[in-house]
Amino acid sequence: ANKATWAQRKELEKEKRKIKTGIQKAESSIAQLESEIDELNKRMAMPEQYAAEIKSGEIYKRHEQLNTKLSKAFNEWEELQLRLEGLET
Repeated sequence: ANKATWAQRKELEKEKRKIKTGIQKAESSIAQLESEIDELNKRMAMPEQYAAEIKSGEIYKRHEQLNTKLSKAFNEWEELQLRLEGLET
């Protein structure tokens, strides 16, 4: 019984490490996306400098794409956090 318990603990630790790595990747993605969105917000606040991007609508399309990715990254992060909490209880 001890061997099974040891193997199970080993597997549990492996799963926790995998989830923690996923959490770190999600956090990194979130930071990167927030930075890119912030940059676009600054550009949109200066229409005279970025007239072509704004007029073409590309800047808005990119902003929407980044926000969608950000939302997915937050959801992934939240899922991983919940999985980790479930393993730690």
